[in-house]
Amino acid sequence: MESRVRENRMHGSERGRWKHDRRDLRQVRGCCAPAAYSTKRRKFTNEFKLEAVQLAERGEVPVAQVARELGLNETVLRRWMALFGKRAGANRLTPEEHEELIRLRREVRRVTMERDILKKAVGIFSKELP
Repeated sequence: MESRVRENRMHGSERGRWKHDRRDLRQVRGCCAPAAYSTKRRKFTNEFKLEAVQLAERGEVPVAQVARELGLNETVLRRWMALFGKRAGANRLTPEEHEELIRLRREVRRVTMERDILKKAVGIFSKELP
């Protein structure tokens, strides 16, 4: 790899710059998964999330093992447990409430931007009038 990088550095139109292909970057960064750059974000249904949390909360096997068996990262499963699990207590949200919360926050953000735009427009138009 090092010789290929040196060759790319020595020869080429952009002298003095390092050129790498993705395979070289994975080797440099120590990444062992060849598809690390091509994974897409997955979406999970609310039923899947609830079942995963219930499996993890049973306590028969460690949370890390449940996550591996379901093809999840342990951090994701623990986040779902904090949001939807039994130990969440009074702060517990159902998946539907969580989706509604996200939707309402987006709406507030959009309405705030619209308000700010209208404020600026009023300021601009009030200056132009005699």
